[in-house]
Amino acid sequence: MFTKPIIIFALFMGLFASITLTGTITLTKQGFGDQFFEQWLHLWIIAYPVAVACIIVYRPFANFLTQRCLELLESRQ
Repeated sequence: MFTKPIIIFALFMGLFASITLTGTITLTKQGFGDQFFEQWLHLWIIAYPVAVACIIVYRPFANFLTQRCLELLESRQ
């Protein structure tokens, strides 16, 4: 069901998304102070596996919605 490309994509996309989101949220909530990296790492360790799991689980639904939107746009032209 899950091929190697899907898993590898999810690992990279989860990495990039979780780094960006946890970094942005940490910076917004507390600023770039002494505890920034410690707090960011704590949040990232939690967020990374959640992000990967979400990408794997939601991928088929997101693909379906994307295809449906494209079909609707093409039918209106």
